[in-house]
This record gives sequence, C-alpha cells and structure tokens, in this order.
Amino acid sequence: MGGVLIADADSDRGRRIEAACAELGLPTRIVMHGAAALEAALAEPPTVVVVQLGLPLIAGEQLGEILATNPRTGDLSLVFLADTAAEAATGGLSGEVISPPASADEVARLAERLLARLEPKASPKPEAVDTDGVEGQLSQLPLADLIQLFHVSQKSGVVELSRDAGDGAVETGTVVLRDGDLVHAATGVAVGEKAFYRLLEWDRGKFDFQPSLPSASEPQTPSLEKPTRALVREGLRQAQERAR
Repeated sequence: MGGVLIADADSDRGRRIEAACAELGLPTRIVMHGAAALEAALAEPPTVVVVQLGLPLIAGEQLGEILATNPRTGDLSLVFLADTAAEAATGGLSGEVISPPASADEVARLAERLLARLEPKASPKPEAVDTDGVEGQLSQLPLADLIQLFHVSQKSGVVELSRDAGDGAVETGTVVLRDGDLVHAATGVAVGEKAFYRLLEWDRGKFDFQPSLPSASEPQTPSLEKPTRALVREGLRQAQERAR
C-alpha cells in the first residue's frame, strides 16, 4: 500500500514521471486510463495519485471525486496534470494542479513532499475491508458509466442503489453482473430490462458495488439476456427520447 499511482494516457509523460519518482526512491505504479486507475487504487490504495485531467474512460476530476468519497481511498492526495491552460484554470479541484508543460521532476518532488506529509499520519485500514468494493454518488459516476467500467474489467458482483424519493421515503434498486455482463436488475416491482432502464435514468443517489455474488441476489433465471452494451445503449436512447 501507499506510494504513488500515476494515471496518464500520455505514456511518454507517464514514464518520465515514473522514472523521476524512482530516482527519489518513491514506490510507483502507472496506468493509462480511468478504469484501470480506479481498480488499482481500490485494490492497493496509494498515498498520492497523479492523474491526467483528460484521462480516458473516467476523467481525472471525476476519478478524484470517486476516490475522495470512498472510505478506502478518502485519505489520499491528488495531483492533477493539465494538458491545456484552460484545464489548468479549472476551479474546484480537490488537489494540486500542474500547468502544462508538466516537468517530471516537479511532479516527482511534489509527490515526495505529499508522501512525507501524509504517510506518517495514515491510519491502518481494517483488514476486513473488501479491496474491490466501491461506493459513491451517481452524480459523480452515472450508472451507465459504472456498468461499462465493470463490463470492461469483467467484474462479478452486486450494485445496490438508493435515492431519496421524498417525504422521507427511500427508493432502492439492484443490478447484478457476472463476469462483466448484466444478468439481473430490479427496482420496486419492476425487474429485468424495465427495471434497468429506469435505474439508468437516476441522476442522483448512491451506489455501492460489492464483488461478492450472494445467492439471494443471484437470480435462478437471468432477467437480462441481451448483450450488456446493447442494454446500455437502448437505455440511454430511451432516456434521451423521454427527455425530448
């Protein structure tokens, strides 16, 4: 655990930063897109994440928000790499911003300072915490993006969703994946495609993914049989139609 995670689609820059960190004796890992960064951070939480703002699959700002709100990674420090002056001027970022062109030595020295400041204060994580679980807000990571992330990484597990339905009531939903493919969805009395399309429209609320596949959540007969990408595309198309 600990060390520096570099998430940068610019492979040359990423390798330069990795080499500069190595010269300072900093343990470093490197990935090239947001899905891999999220998976790596949850599996072995770093102390510092150096992340490209324009990262593919999950953008840097979005990735930072997810990691900051997850109990397993909430203590880490973020360093954002901007590719343009406009990106560097982005407000509200929860970390340091390096303007272009980024100097590998500058990034490595900043990571070293952050490590020195944070690692001695880091409290040990409970051993019972599931390293692959992830929770967050649908406003930060919509369900469609979350499903596509798990589809790419071939995850199995259950996504539990909840949102405020007003008057103190809470609306809930469940989505089950097996090896990255959707097999079941339910919300209220709806199941299958109807339920999944309803859940895709949720733009607020919480999600909690657990990689275990408890027998109670695993349907005997899958309620979703179409290919996962086709289900996501159709759900988004229907949502756009209703919005119009």
